[in-house]
Amino acid sequence: MGSISLLILSLYLGYLVNKMAAEAMQLFSKISNPDEIILSLLFTSCAQVGTKQAFDFGRKIWFEMSLVNHRNKYIVTAALNMFITCGDVSSAENLFMTIKPDVIDYGQMMKCYNNQKMPMKTINLHEKMRNEGVQEDVITFILLVDACAQIGIKSRCRSIVSQIPRALLANVQLQTSLIHMWVSDV
Repeated sequence: MGSISLLILSLYLGYLVNKMAAEAMQLFSKISNPDEIILSLLFTSCAQVGTKQAFDFGRKIWFEMSLVNHRNKYIVTAALNMFITCGDVSSAENLFMTIKPDVIDYGQMMKCYNNQKMPMKTINLHEKMRNEGVQEDVITFILLVDACAQIGIKSRCRSIVSQIPRALLANVQLQTSLIHMWVSDV
């Protein structure tokens, strides 16, 4: 990476760290041939700004990028986060279907579904995750419990709770989610 590229990257990161994502997006438009780091940061910027204009800009860049960039794990993860943050469930789902998701990717999609009030999609995605042999973490179970709280079906809630490993039950965030689920008219 040349000194100019390092300078641009430093400036870009400075904008992001200082919550100046809009300025980072403006800088992006002046960069020719952005690398994977800059593209990942761009999608992160769009998600941070969170406006329709920022989302449209990020979406345009995503659809204009080369297919090589569409296969880059860092770029895809940042773009997925952007689609989820901006509430574009359809684009997030389409992108998710093109990758070999890990536990973090599954968690992102589950959070998206929960935020969009689609708890059954969270539960179905968890079943797919288990079928593919991806090991759950505490975040996975928090998201599942939150989905159960939205659904309010006692039998489904008990089934999900019975799947939580005992070792994870000591987690305060999970305990809080469980309390919320049981007191929310389940």
